[in-house]
Amino acid sequence: MIVVVFILSFQHSGSTWLNAVLGSTSWAAALGEYYRPFRFPGHVACRLCEADGLAECVTLHGIQDVPALNAFDFAAERLGKSVLIDASKDIDWCRTFMSREGIEPRLIHLVRNPGGVIDSLARRHPDQTLAQHLATWEARNREIEAFIAESGKPALADDPDLHMPAVCDFIGHAWEPQAVEYWRKPYHGLGGNGASSLYLRNRVKQNFRTGDDQFYADLDKQPTAADRRWLGRIPATFAREAVTTPYARSLQARLGTDWMALLEQAAGAGSKGG
Repeated sequence: MIVVVFILSFQHSGSTWLNAVLGSTSWAAALGEYYRPFRFPGHVACRLCEADGLAECVTLHGIQDVPALNAFDFAAERLGKSVLIDASKDIDWCRTFMSREGIEPRLIHLVRNPGGVIDSLARRHPDQTLAQHLATWEARNREIEAFIAESGKPALADDPDLHMPAVCDFIGHAWEPQAVEYWRKPYHGLGGNGASSLYLRNRVKQNFRTGDDQFYADLDKQPTAADRRWLGRIPATFAREAVTTPYARSLQARLGTDWMALLEQAAGAGSKGG
């Protein structure tokens, strides 16, 4: 039986990071946005081997001839792991494998504080208002929740700031703390954003986008911590509104977290600093 952990989230929520960290344990392999080679013929199958200037992945070569329904059987055999992490974030791709024989799906609804997501969206799409970004964040997360409810499969609502042991316990394995240094075990799969840059940089071919080069430049030399720079970027009044909508409150109840407490803590630290 192959356990496939599908990470479902809104964009800019940390799926690449979670995928890489879980894939850096001894019991799992990370695939990144694995749906891409099967949905887009000719799409590169491995960012690592691409960065090394190779025409094909040394591990996933021949993937272009694999039927989509056999995607995870192929990956499990080539990578030698029975736990695979998929960060495609694509509901239709995930739905394809809900009743696939030989696959045990585990669904993680990964949720990031809306303030952090809105900050990322505002920098990339300044033509839209903060309220529009918040509405998009909520609509996508509601869509994920509806799909998980209909799937009837094991699911976990997870906040990236919570401890990893509970996530691994949900998957069925023990947490390995050294996995947070995921760049020490580069994975063969899809990933070309900020988190992936730590192991893709300084190679033959540079084909990734961080959206924030300065932040990621020395990230591997810093203590592991959530990126909360958004606390000083978006208006405090809107940040409070974002975490107190009825939907945001319901999410916090399921996650067992308190986003308002974070805002109050940040406000207190700011006043003391002033």
